[in-house]
Amino acid sequence: MAPRQRSPTPDDDDRSPSPLMHNKKMLEKEESTASSSSLTAESEIARDKHDIFNLFALLPVVLLTVVNYDWQKVVNELSPESAWTGDYFFAYWSATMLYFIVDLIWVAVVPICVKSPNVIIKHHFIALIYLIGPYLWPHYRWFMGACLTVELNTWFLIARRVAYKRNLSGTTLSNVIDACFYASWIIIRCIIYPAILYTFISMAIVGIAETQTIMHWELLFLPIHFFLCVLNLKWTYDLFQPIITRWYKGEQRPTRMSSGL
Repeated sequence: MAPRQRSPTPDDDDRSPSPLMHNKKMLEKEESTASSSSLTAESEIARDKHDIFNLFALLPVVLLTVVNYDWQKVVNELSPESAWTGDYFFAYWSATMLYFIVDLIWVAVVPICVKSPNVIIKHHFIALIYLIGPYLWPHYRWFMGACLTVELNTWFLIARRVAYKRNLSGTTLSNVIDACFYASWIIIRCIIYPAILYTFISMAIVGIAETQTIMHWELLFLPIHFFLCVLNLKWTYDLFQPIITRWYKGEQRPTRMSSGL
């Protein structure tokens, strides 16, 4: 008697996939890989365009920061408040507002142009609110100049990345940009910004003591600056933690630079 044939079950199909199913899975995997590669290439192009935009768009902000200060007083007195002239304030304020609005829209429309679009959008939104302060209260305008020195560091950050992508790493130009980037990061983000926060708090304490009330609209900008200080602290950790780890382990600098914020 011939052995009775057992009908195939779904388990049998799972254990022994047909050639058709195997080819379908392979095709889906290849399509997924191709799609991922295409997205990576697209994001790199988007980031390159955004970087070039920032290199040019930040220049007026940086230059107007410089011309609104008496630099002889900055050097001699180390006091940004007394050194502030504000001769070109409205051009300065308008250029800065325009830059943040355009860049905010750019990142919102093309989020792949930056590594952390949500963080950048929140940062720019906070910055736009912050910029209302110096417009409404002229005696605080010197704070705007002190805060916007950070855009010099941002410019070096972007220039550093662009130089690296143009295979200029290791050249004199790249080394100068690197040195300016790290020096301005430490001086501005790690020293000037906390110093501004300290000045804010000191002025708030004096103002509350003199008026016997905490109802001052200017105090709304204190938590905003505190938020920016916290953000700088996070970014400082993200920047230096891998570097310190490499030094500790005796590893070489990575061949690929981070895509940035």
